[in-house]
Amino acid sequence: MLIFRSISGFLIQIVPCAFFCFYPFSGCCKFKKRNVFGFLTGIILLMAMLFTCVHIHAPSRISSEQRELLVNLVFYLTLLILLMVYIFCIRSSLAKKLFVFFIIMNYGFLVTQTIDLLIPFLPRAVHDGYLYLPQTLLLYFLFTGIFFFPMLFLMERIRKALESPVEEKLWRILTLVPGIFIGICVLSETALLTALPVKTVHMITIQLILFFMLFIYFLIFTVIEESRKNAWERTNLELMVDNYRSLAANTSKIREIRHETIHHMNALSLYLNNDDYDGAKEYLRKISDIITELPVIEYSSHPLLNSILTEYRERAAKSNIRTDFRIGVPNTISMDEVDLCQFLTNMLDNALQGCRTVEPQSRYLTLRIRQNGNFVLFSCENSCNPTALLYRNGSLASTKPSNGSHGFGISVMGKIAEKYNGTFQTATSENKFTASANLCLSSSKTE
Repeated sequence: MLIFRSISGFLIQIVPCAFFCFYPFSGCCKFKKRNVFGFLTGIILLMAMLFTCVHIHAPSRISSEQRELLVNLVFYLTLLILLMVYIFCIRSSLAKKLFVFFIIMNYGFLVTQTIDLLIPFLPRAVHDGYLYLPQTLLLYFLFTGIFFFPMLFLMERIRKALESPVEEKLWRILTLVPGIFIGICVLSETALLTALPVKTVHMITIQLILFFMLFIYFLIFTVIEESRKNAWERTNLELMVDNYRSLAANTSKIREIRHETIHHMNALSLYLNNDDYDGAKEYLRKISDIITELPVIEYSSHPLLNSILTEYRERAAKSNIRTDFRIGVPNTISMDEVDLCQFLTNMLDNALQGCRTVEPQSRYLTLRIRQNGNFVLFSCENSCNPTALLYRNGSLASTKPSNGSHGFGISVMGKIAEKYNGTFQTATSENKFTASANLCLSSSKTE
């Protein structure tokens, strides 16, 4: 019975902490999840046996207080090992990893302090010199179950926050808050507060933890929302700059055409002034041939699609990317133009970014868009370096600089596909990346 109490009490405290630490980073492991899980399981079981041996089989000359000190040392050594494995195995910044770890430690303090406060009120809660009385174990299981889903919800929100383009210095500031609070919790257990009744200390600590968690929740998502607001503002500014650049380029082309037209008019005037009508006709024929030979690129009769594809062909050409656009849609489709623009520009932006990760001679981009009844099918294939791709929680994440203007492309396309009762998929094979979608335009969801 003592062995069961010891192992169960150890595991019920360690396992939730390990789970919640890795949950927000489940897609950022440096190694295979199965290997990391097996390694952690082995370490936890080994430390549980060591914990039990020290707890139950300590020499009789050691007092219960000394034995409790030893088992606490084993427990905190396990947490230290868990922290080292966690930091080593997760691919993310140290500030983000410590932030999550400190949040989990506060969760552990909340459960422990709540149980310590309630134990004296339980019937027959007489201490027998060993840790984890049956009543204590029951409370641990109860409160772990009660706090599990709120913590899972919080970890899910933190996971989304970790993927948002928040500056690293803000994460370092956020990390200080739970770190400082852990220090407060530790001090509540030291001789600095022994003058206060134990129940008072526990009650103060619990209240501080609850207040802290509400504060952290509010602080995190206030910062994230502000960051997202800045991201969209920066995106709009970049679009404005691009539009001005395009306008400047078009103005320059218009000037060139005007300059050439003046020369042609002057040449024709000379022919006509000299009554050389045959020369004028021949000159007009040559001009007509030149104009006829000029390439007229029109990918689609749909004006918005044609405009977008023309712009991205020019961007691709500047990066030595070969393009092949094959579009089979009518001049009007039943899709909101804002959605169409967002979907296609994000798809092409990601494709251009992927192409830039390989050598110039290997860069290509192939886009297919066709309508089949009420469905519009998108397929975009591009060259890429598979090692440059980043996955989080089993889904592709942005590898673009976190400057506030990138990082939402994949999720934006997924939401638009969902809006039109469609599907959106990505796939990687050797040195190519494919994004495809099938959107139903006849029964789109209304916002």
